[in-house]
Amino acid sequence: MVCPKPYFVPGRPGVSGTCLSWGSRKRNYDTALFRDGVKQFLSIGANYFTNENWLIDAVDFSRQVISNKGDVLYNALEQSFRQKNVDRFKKNADAFLHLILLEDSLLSLHKAFSLNQWLDAARKQGRTHKEKALFEWNAKTLITYWGSNDPETDLHDYANREMSGLLRSFYYRRWELFMDYCIKEMNGEPVSPPDFFTFEKSWASDSSHTSPIRFSGKERNALWSRLQACL
Repeated sequence: MVCPKPYFVPGRPGVSGTCLSWGSRKRNYDTALFRDGVKQFLSIGANYFTNENWLIDAVDFSRQVISNKGDVLYNALEQSFRQKNVDRFKKNADAFLHLILLEDSLLSLHKAFSLNQWLDAARKQGRTHKEKALFEWNAKTLITYWGSNDPETDLHDYANREMSGLLRSFYYRRWELFMDYCIKEMNGEPVSPPDFFTFEKSWASDSSHTSPIRFSGKERNALWSRLQACL
């Protein structure tokens, strides 16, 4: 199984217990104490929700709590995979993928965490259509497979980001490929490991943008209440 970076989403899924040479899942702090601190910080949200400085911290802190929950879920996934418990694996996989989409929604609450803003900034540096396309491709490869044409490189995901739009269009789909592979393997079906490198290159070469999620004030408040309940 995979050993992702301290943030569970960006790690490329894998088998044989391999860890990326530049990352670690080890936490150097008490995650329960951190979660309680974040809850206290969020409790004053009614007075500060429109304050940009408070909101960016609230989103970032909450993102880390969700990431920590994902790491716990990943351990359950790994255990059910080793035990070849398909039903439990599917249940944990659904919860794991749900967390990715939940974090994507969370990050959409602040423009600082937007994939579209990242790509638009890159395109604006180009003077011609060709330059704009090249700069966008560079921006996408930088945060995913790093641009190397070597599928064996260890640099993939080295400069990863957690961005709204990136999670649901890239990380979610990559993890979904891996979950499907694991289920087929546990069921004894003939299956080859997912070709993540081909998927990553294809995503980076796709010129279509992922439309940002836009919320009304009521929808945003409902999402925020839902997120707080999940922490």
